[in-house]
Amino acid sequence: MHKLGIAFLVLAIFGIITAFVFTTMLLDVRSKWRKSLETAQAAATQSSEERAKELRKVLTLEEEIAREMHAWGDAWDAPNSQAAGRNGIVQLGVGTGRGLAQKEAAQNKPLPDVFVFAKAGGNSADFLGQFNLANLQVDNATGQLTRTPYAGEEAGWKSGEYRVRDSIPAGWRFTFASLEGEMLIAQRKLESQRELLETINNQITESRKSLDQRLAELDGDAEAPMGASQEVLDGLVQTLRRLESERDLILAHVDQLRHELNDQYVQLRETMDANAAMVNKITQEAESAGTAAPQVTAR
Repeated sequence: MHKLGIAFLVLAIFGIITAFVFTTMLLDVRSKWRKSLETAQAAATQSSEERAKELRKVLTLEEEIAREMHAWGDAWDAPNSQAAGRNGIVQLGVGTGRGLAQKEAAQNKPLPDVFVFAKAGGNSADFLGQFNLANLQVDNATGQLTRTPYAGEEAGWKSGEYRVRDSIPAGWRFTFASLEGEMLIAQRKLESQRELLETINNQITESRKSLDQRLAELDGDAEAPMGASQEVLDGLVQTLRRLESERDLILAHVDQLRHELNDQYVQLRETMDANAAMVNKITQEAESAGTAAPQVTAR
């Protein structure tokens, strides 16, 4: 074979091998890029699904926020608010100038009820109750509690910044109404217990008075009014002891008289027997002497 043909053959073989190597490398790179593309497409699809899911969550939360905001209604900060200290009245540092009941006031309609919270620091607040607006001014208003205040409730209404709302969710209203009912029942039970306690204390006082009176009757009363009998001053116990002592003395005297009477009776019988014997003796002597017996009267 001609040398030139051999050279071309070697070059052709080298070109074929090089082409084969580059083709293999190209296919390998293409395979890697295809896998990367498929992975990226899958990730993009998954990301899109997650994004859609998160977007639905965001929309749901936004709807819930909108519903909650609608349920809670408009709110106003009322600085420098305080309790008026009587009959459930509060002074609110907000008025028509910031939109509170502005529409009702402009149309001369009855002022609406509002719900008042007292800020207690941080994000917490104390619910004071439902109030009816009155004396509405540009920068202040008066609120009257729609129910009777509990005993000592107004003492816990601290001065400061209040939060006024024109509405609260129905569930919260039901909860507050239930709690107010339970508070009313508990207050009535407390009043009944206090009345019962007062009755018991009165009974104890009367019992103590009766006991003191009985003890005074038994032990005596040194503070008895002037002119009281000795029995009242000495008491039944001392009086009974004195009367028993007097009785014992009388019984002893009676017993002594009984013994003296018995002795005198015995002496009388002895005297009568002696007189009878003497009469009999004289009578017998007179009969034996034949003379009439003298008349002797036994005494």
